Amino acid sequence: MEWTVGDLCVRVEGEEPHNGSSLIKLDEVDCAVVGLDELLTMTQYYLQNPKLVTKWGMYNYQLDPDKPTDIRIAGSAKLTRYNALLECDVQDMVGFFLISKPSSKPEPSAASDLLSHLSKHGRRVFVKGRYIGIVNAAYPHLKLISVEDVEDAVIAAEVGCVGLEIVQTGNTLKRKGLILHGSPLFLSESVYVVDYSRYLTKPSLQKFIKSLKPMGYFDEERLKQFALWYLALETNLGDAWKHKPSITELFCNTQDSKNGLRPYRLQTRYWKPHDVYKQDKAIALVKESFIKLQAYYHKT
Repeated sequence: MEWTVGDLCVRVEGEEPHNGSSLIKLDEVDCAVVGLDELLTMTQYYLQNPKLVTKWGMYNYQLDPDKPTDIRIAGSAKLTRYNALLECDVQDMVGFFLISKPSSKPEPSAASDLLSHLSKHGRRVFVKGRYIGIVNAAYPHLKLISVEDVEDAVIAAEVGCVGLEIVQTGNTLKRKGLILHGSPLFLSESVYVVDYSRYLTKPSLQKFIKSLKPMGYFDEERLKQFALWYLALETNLGDAWKHKPSITELFCNTQDSKNGLRPYRLQTRYWKPHDVYKQDKAIALVKESFIKLQAYYHKT
């Protein structure tokens, strides 16, 4: 359908989530709303080090200059849905977590350690087919098994086999008696993805993107929403979330700023920070964000 936004006529077309970034790559649309997980499955080739893109704020920075593409993330789309547990709207944040059946054996304290252990000993790891490329880039020696339903595959398998799955509320895991391990391989949410070359040459597209007000990774409202999402997942899973990271550890760390997680605006060239662009201020911003996150978390 066509919508009028101010003095702009905008044509909006519905597509499956994984098609949005594909259509931009094929130069068929100006912008799309797509989850980072789907964007990574379709554009991993263009990244210098896919393993380092654990948050959407690092995507633009990690695009490989030797593999040119016009795809850029403008910011979070701020999509929310009602959460019955907290009785309020919560942003559509998810984590790509390691899941398993309960086990009486001692487990490594971090999901990454457990995955390294599985890589060494060859135990099966179930994952949906579209995510195999992402996982293989991070852990090339894992014995990955493509399945349609990761939770059911883990339940049916022998103890010791695990799965990697997108988790938002944890309701399905709780119902099926599964547990969550540590921090996710990456965090995802719906983001605005834009054809940057068209953006530079089309004032109408610039005006439209500006009207959407994409939310930055460190924006105040996003900190509030992150605190809500973390609290909802934590409350829902309880002891079923093993080696649960702190809210600040899950949000980011100082190493992330070196890998590109630094604030940028629509006025920043290529929407991408330079290697020396405000790294010290970014680290200070991380520390400031931690204080605010903790405050929102305890207030909620």
